[in-house]
Amino acid sequence: MTVNKVKLKRQPGTLFIEHEKSLLLLAGQQEVVMLSPLATIILITNENNNSIKDNLTYLSEELSLPFAAIKQEYEKLSNLLFSKGCDSKYSDGQYPELNKAPDISLSLPSSIQCCVEVAGCYFLIESETKELHNVVSVLLAPILTREEQPDFIIQIQKSSKGYRIQSNGVMVIDNLAFDEVIPELIDRLQILSYQKSDYFCCFHGGAIEQHQSVYLLPGESGRGKSTLCCALHKEENGIYSDEYIVLNREHQLLEIYLPLAIKRGSWQHLASAHPELNKAREWRRTDGRQIKYIWPARIEFNSGCLPNYKKHFIFPNYTNDHAEEEATIKQLSVLDTFQKLTQGGYQLRNDLTEQSLGLLIDYIETSTRIELSYSNTKQALSVLERCFG
Repeated sequence: MTVNKVKLKRQPGTLFIEHEKSLLLLAGQQEVVMLSPLATIILITNENNNSIKDNLTYLSEELSLPFAAIKQEYEKLSNLLFSKGCDSKYSDGQYPELNKAPDISLSLPSSIQCCVEVAGCYFLIESETKELHNVVSVLLAPILTREEQPDFIIQIQKSSKGYRIQSNGVMVIDNLAFDEVIPELIDRLQILSYQKSDYFCCFHGGAIEQHQSVYLLPGESGRGKSTLCCALHKEENGIYSDEYIVLNREHQLLEIYLPLAIKRGSWQHLASAHPELNKAREWRRTDGRQIKYIWPARIEFNSGCLPNYKKHFIFPNYTNDHAEEEATIKQLSVLDTFQKLTQGGYQLRNDLTEQSLGLLIDYIETSTRIELSYSNTKQALSVLERCFG
């Protein structure tokens, strides 16, 4: 164990300490804060029964730091520990239509329908135009199913200002151009399917299974995770998702079987391994990014990553700094990994507690943890092959 847990007695919180850094869970606020070495020492020292002033004086002498500097750091901590915090909850990120039952009677007049299944969740997709229905039916052909009782009815309507999408009667987005509809639809399918499941936590990133190992590629948009997912994907490998790493409390991964979104800058690099990219239709996100969709080969997954599988966190960091060099790897601590995961975006099904944070840290601690910096996919694959085979 490299991470030790200390439940504070004099202040409301719990520390998770790794070497000189710590992660502070603020009691009653469902909030975590990464602390500096000095802040960590102050909190630990203040667990002594001496007065706060005596403890700070002792630290000033031991660390050869001015008392004013120690006191200033303590006052920052006090503001954190005893602030009221915010009213936001982790569940705030859940989509509103999760709490609304689908109503078949509200189907669009003269609509064309198809039903798809994603991660055990059923979507009835209605469109008012034959062209859009044909696009949806062809693109989502691998997950088309016979009409079941849907969990969600997604309606795509055309108006004078463009297209709009409703989900279980909730307006999702309006004024879309035709080539912006499919990215919005697929994003909705991904998020609703995992939020409907009995998930524990979700991180922004991709996940691939290969040779009794699972490779988790988290990170912020634009770092190269989707491209690296696609490059690593082979017939015998399984992709759980190129957008979301979804875990239950047994640390099993949820398979979100949907097409991979490949950005324009990666089309040329990936076309040789995935020639279907050349014929794929271009789509556009509302922020202007152009993408194409291709389907991963499907394999039977082994219970969502068995407990004896090796786990590897790989944070892609695509950069031009390595144009003439090899890709480089930086080993990450457990707490640094947690911080990077949260920076990339994450969501818990329920509010953060000491127990749930402990489960997350345990999962990270039993994994390989690296940041991979590279300027092209070939560099990245070469280094990963040497490291993991």
